[in-house]
Amino acid sequence: MTFADHGTFARRDNDRGTGPGWDGYGRIRDWHADGPPPWTGADVTALRHAIEQYAQLWRPVPPPMPARRALPSRPLTQPSRSH
Repeated sequence: MTFADHGTFARRDNDRGTGPGWDGYGRIRDWHADGPPPWTGADVTALRHAIEQYAQLWRPVPPPMPARRALPSRPLTQPSRSH
């Protein structure tokens, strides 16, 4: 999976005027401690969705638990005792 395949940096790359085939398109190239993180402005929605789908191949979501039947309730009043 790549950032480019899921449009993670589409807005950033469009603002820079880069596209497929250009160096750095859809990638994190440089990061300097004194500048902003290179993932600023990333849209990870599509990438996250793809990762979740991929993960379900390896660890499927378990089926929902069947509803438990309620146990019989006890009577609210106690039977009277004879003395």
